[in-house]
Amino acid sequence: MNVASVRFPPGAKSISPDMSPAEILKSLKRCCKFFSQLDQDQQEEKKIYHPFCMYLVESDLINEIADANSRIHLGCIFSDIFRLYAPDNPFPQDKTKDIFLFIANQLSHLQNTQSTMYAKAFHIIENISAVKSFNICMGLDNAAADEVFHELFKVIFSTVNSSHDSKLKSRMLDIMIWLVTDMETLPTQVFNIVLECLLEKCQKLNPSAYELARELIRKTAQNIKISVMLFFQNAILGDDEDLSALMKNWSRLLLELCKISDSFFLDAAAQLEMKLRTDSHTERLKVVRLISTLFAEKDSGLSQLHAGLWDSFLARFNDIQSEIRKECVNFCSRMIVNHPPDSLHEKKHTKELLEQLKLRRHDTDENVRSAVIVAIRHIAMECPHLINDELLVFLRERLLDKKPKVREIAIRAVADVNKKLTSHATTMISLTQKSLLQSHLLRVYYTHNFDDCILIERIFVGSLVQYNLPEDERTQKLVDLYCSVDSHAVKAITEMLKRQKSLRHALKGAVSAIDTVENEGYDKIWQSIMSAASHMQNPQLGREFLKKLIKLACKDKTVKTSLMYLVSDGYTSQKIGLAVRDILKKIEQDGCSRQFRQAMQQLLERAIILPIVIDSSAMIVLEKKVKEILSGGWAIGQANKAEGHVRGMDLLVLLSNHDPSLFADNESFEILLGLLKGKEDDITEKALMIFLNTSSAVEDRFRAVRAILLPELKAIANSSSPRLAKYAVRCIGAFVSVRETPLMQLFHQAKQFATDNLEPNENLRSTLTVMGCIAQLLPARAGREMKGFVGAVLVKQLIMKTNLKRGKKKDMKWCEVSDLSEETATKLTSMKCITRWLNGLKSNESDCCGSTIRLLQHMMHNDGDLMKCGSIPKAEMAHLRLEAALCAIRIARCKEYKELISTEILMEVAGVMLDEVREVRQRIVSKLYKSLMKFQLPVCFMALFYVISQEKLKEAREQGATMYRQLVTRFRSLAQEHSVQRVMPEYALSYAIHLIANDPDLSPQGKLSKSALARMKDSLQFMLDPLLTRGHPDSFGFIKRLAELIKRTRLQGAYKDDSDNKTLYAVCDLVLQSVLAKSAQYAIGIIEPPDEAIRKFLPAQLYSTFTKEENRQNYLPESFQMESKLIPVKVGAKSSLENRVQATQAKKQPRKLVAVTKIPITKPSKVVIESKIKPRSSTTKLPTSDDGSDDESLSLKRKRILKERSPEKDASEVSDSTLDETASSSQSESSSTRPRRAVAGRKMKDFLNSIKRSPLKTRSVSSNSSSPKTKRPKRSRKAAGT
Repeated sequence: MNVASVRFPPGAKSISPDMSPAEILKSLKRCCKFFSQLDQDQQEEKKIYHPFCMYLVESDLINEIADANSRIHLGCIFSDIFRLYAPDNPFPQDKTKDIFLFIANQLSHLQNTQSTMYAKAFHIIENISAVKSFNICMGLDNAAADEVFHELFKVIFSTVNSSHDSKLKSRMLDIMIWLVTDMETLPTQVFNIVLECLLEKCQKLNPSAYELARELIRKTAQNIKISVMLFFQNAILGDDEDLSALMKNWSRLLLELCKISDSFFLDAAAQLEMKLRTDSHTERLKVVRLISTLFAEKDSGLSQLHAGLWDSFLARFNDIQSEIRKECVNFCSRMIVNHPPDSLHEKKHTKELLEQLKLRRHDTDENVRSAVIVAIRHIAMECPHLINDELLVFLRERLLDKKPKVREIAIRAVADVNKKLTSHATTMISLTQKSLLQSHLLRVYYTHNFDDCILIERIFVGSLVQYNLPEDERTQKLVDLYCSVDSHAVKAITEMLKRQKSLRHALKGAVSAIDTVENEGYDKIWQSIMSAASHMQNPQLGREFLKKLIKLACKDKTVKTSLMYLVSDGYTSQKIGLAVRDILKKIEQDGCSRQFRQAMQQLLERAIILPIVIDSSAMIVLEKKVKEILSGGWAIGQANKAEGHVRGMDLLVLLSNHDPSLFADNESFEILLGLLKGKEDDITEKALMIFLNTSSAVEDRFRAVRAILLPELKAIANSSSPRLAKYAVRCIGAFVSVRETPLMQLFHQAKQFATDNLEPNENLRSTLTVMGCIAQLLPARAGREMKGFVGAVLVKQLIMKTNLKRGKKKDMKWCEVSDLSEETATKLTSMKCITRWLNGLKSNESDCCGSTIRLLQHMMHNDGDLMKCGSIPKAEMAHLRLEAALCAIRIARCKEYKELISTEILMEVAGVMLDEVREVRQRIVSKLYKSLMKFQLPVCFMALFYVISQEKLKEAREQGATMYRQLVTRFRSLAQEHSVQRVMPEYALSYAIHLIANDPDLSPQGKLSKSALARMKDSLQFMLDPLLTRGHPDSFGFIKRLAELIKRTRLQGAYKDDSDNKTLYAVCDLVLQSVLAKSAQYAIGIIEPPDEAIRKFLPAQLYSTFTKEENRQNYLPESFQMESKLIPVKVGAKSSLENRVQATQAKKQPRKLVAVTKIPITKPSKVVIESKIKPRSSTTKLPTSDDGSDDESLSLKRKRILKERSPEKDASEVSDSTLDETASSSQSESSSTRPRRAVAGRKMKDFLNSIKRSPLKTRSVSSNSSSPKTKRPKRSRKAAGT
């Protein structure tokens, strides 16, 4: 173009690439200033300078000028020219693309607001936004236009940042909106740029671009609808391999678009519904996550827009993939919290989701069940008003889940929910639901999982009681918790404090001897270390950690001081927490391992469960609150207020038992004295128990309290119920320094009163209770004075005399103690009095204990009617025989009387365990279990559990089996814990075999029938199953050899004929078969111990001396014999060296073979035909009456049999001289024993015919145990629980 014909702006020289950069910049600045001052209506100037515009393009200044400052000014000139000539394009069509690309590039200078070119760039964007300059590009061909728009959008989104003001962002947005609205379809490249800004990466790196893109899409939603639809159609339904990186993020993009406008969701809903049905579980999971996020978004109404997609999504709750089901469950909580059921539609969705949760709580995958728990917890924490009873039931159920992970999550969730719903700010839960929630949470402590117990202890301290609360609130929470939970939860709290007490005692023993460790080592405190380590998850490693802690305490004075304070009595809750913190801090500073620190933290936390919650000052507050409860001034969370009042006192008793030092305060004892003087017997009894537990502190430091207390206790002992009198005497007896004088005064008064007033009443019973307790406490004085009184008064005047007449209660089989007649209640008290006297005496002088045992034996033998007068009601007879059995157990606790416990008394106790009354069976089994758990009874009493196999009530049989397994575990754990040979449960088998072989219920009429063997097999299986396990292979050899040795003996005492011995041998054969079958099942080799190690466990009073030869005869019928299969079994433990030496001779010398048998093949139908009795197994359901008591048929049988009896000696011939003569005459009177009891299921006619065919045998019992005995026929007992 001819430059001479071009008119340049005033002051501007010719602009050409040949000029220097400075001259070019100077000319461009003048041109820029000139054109910026022109307006669109100046048509003359526009014509004049149109050649200049053409010159700028044709001179190719765009490409020739490299200086950035000159280029930005040139861009300003172009933008002003477009503004002047708008809406026309002043430039040639072929140059338009290059010009707009140049202008778009100049907009990049907007990025830095501090740059000198920012103002010029802003001038450019103002011009092009004012007249829609870029819309001119729509006239270009598609490729050119797409390139320009792509560059423009790219520059804008890469340039915008947080330093830009709203005015600049508005200009940018206007440019893009005008382009999008004017275009028919948005180019794919341009649309991709906008979508890229919605991704998470851009959102973090450039939030301004993200917001700009959102605003652009929001304002052009209708214009880009087709582009969005096509994009998601290709992205969702396309092949993953062909998708671009942007399309692979389609789920994130759809989520962002739906946040902008719900219309985008409808465009992709059909594709999402199809994607939910794809075979790829990863794709289904991706879609489920997306839809759950879309539906659960707050204020989102997408679930209402597409009902078909909602239904398809609900179907994914039953997806085959657990991860998808888990994602659906996680959606529930977010959906319910963000969309509370206010409207009808939301209520429908909430109901559907709860139904799905109801199904998923029993999901086979533990992660899904855990997700259900987390979902319910989230709902409860965010929206407590949405929690209903059904959701709480879901939580409580998972507390018993079989997976530890699920249980842990459930425990934590229940604790959080309980803390939220029971806070002062919310009252969203009823007292009943609160009680159930807390009760079920504490019940988890019953599980044998160590981690669960630790977690419950922490929750008890941190959530249920909240140790960090102020003293008043803390004690109120403790009282409210204890008074509102059920009895099972109370037992859990008691067990928790019991373990803490044991641990504190062990730590106290170890800490008290720290100073001796350096010189004497750990020998002196080793027992305490082992006891404390038993409370840790890994006792073996715990012992090493405790040694390390003791060693640290020897070196560091701070640790030693803190440990001594931790186990001391005069602590405060605040300081004891600081002591634990100091110990853990010092452990961490010394660089100890993390495992050691965690173990010590866990141990120390278990040792301060009670101290961190309550101390002496808090105890006074607690007593005042309990007193306020008793006076009715404070309402507690207990539906039954009377029970709640007793619970408050029970809490004080519990605390006094586990930490008596809490009551060591004058004010505390003043409150207790006020409670002691109350009118209610229950409250007085609890107060007496508290004084009994704190008696040592009263005697040592509170002599004034003792002086006030003694007269009150004497008054209670003289004029109270038997129970209160018992505790009053024990309280006086606890004051060792002053007890003898008041106790003997009470004893003489009681003895005189009992001698003069033998009319049965409550005063007499209280008097007898006082005498028995005093005789137990002072055996040297009161005990010797009791001997004549026992024989002359208790036995002859009270126990043997019966003046009752059967009344309305003659048909009742059981009644409560309060409903007993005064005469029967006095008999019970008399038996207890004799038992207490013997336990204090601890001597069988003049056969006083032996005659008492025989008296109790006859009481049980005659079903409670000692003299067989027939006038005692059945319900009272049940109490009498139960008390006789309990007294026998109490006497057996005393080791001095161990030799007097014969198989006869064991058989009678077994008869009571199979009593016809369910309550009798339950109480005797419970008492036996508790005594054995405390190791108070000889191991022979453990053999009595064989009768549980004959229990017909399924619930009672399962409970008895659980008790027996726990006893086995208890005996074994004690031996393992102390690393010495203790009494093992296998030792009871020698008694069990003897009892089973001579049990009249198992072998009626003395015949070894197939039905009898079947019952014997059930009893043996019950006893052997917990013993023969994989974890104890030594038991196999011991039990096997024990049975073989018994077969080499003969029965002692009354059982001497061949039939009884053959029965014994048959029982041993059943034992051998069970052992061999179990060893084959578990693939365990039987290692037999030497005979000398077993013979000492065969009681001489049961079995005679051994024969020289082995008794290899099988005494079982063929149908009970197993098919033998010989396999090699080790007969003795050999060293590895011996094994290697003999390895070469293994082929030449055959090893000893022991027969290991298979399961027997029997024909039950044949057994039924021959014996007419169906063998009973532990799983057989036998007919029972509705109330669980015996059916009437056996009672009628017993009645007929009693009528056919002809007693040899009448009860009136009893001598009046001594207790021994009394018991002997009572025993002679009942020597005409009853026939053996028929097995349940036999017809009455067959039973009576068998009685007539077999004459009755009689026996005479002498008081001298060494005198020869005639054979005693096996007596019949009532069937258990028919």
